[in-house]
Amino acid sequence: TAVEGMQYAWQGDSLNHTDIAQPFASPTQTTMYVVTLTDTSIKYSCQSREDTVWVVVKDCTVGIGQQSTSNSPQINIYPNPVQHTLYVELMNDRKNLQQLEIFDISGRKILESTQTEISVSHLAKGLYFVRAGFSNGESAVRKIIIQ
Repeated sequence: TAVEGMQYAWQGDSLNHTDIAQPFASPTQTTMYVVTLTDTSIKYSCQSREDTVWVVVKDCTVGIGQQSTSNSPQINIYPNPVQHTLYVELMNDRKNLQQLEIFDISGRKILESTQTEISVSHLAKGLYFVRAGFSNGESAVRKIIIQ
């Protein structure tokens, strides 16, 4: 629902509008959208806040050949919150981990690795997203907090 006095500025592909409270999105792959909210209700105010929305796209076809959701990538990331080293545990060893990526809240890629142990002590405190990409093209995204 739109809030009076707020301006909305969405960034991302496949949005029907970029300046409304609830745009319709039709992504073809897992993607991230960023919205900047600016309060215009106070004269001469330029206060803004940024937020992020992850959209996970799954194959939801029905009928012959439907894939079981039990085959989707299962990962466990710990500890969370994390201070020094982040561990990624693959719950389904049939998946072949290809790449781990860490994104900041604005969607910028901060770190890339192929290891399941990642040092994060050099990163600023805050909220991040970890994307695990697998060789079969699937991916899993998790939120982490670095303290």
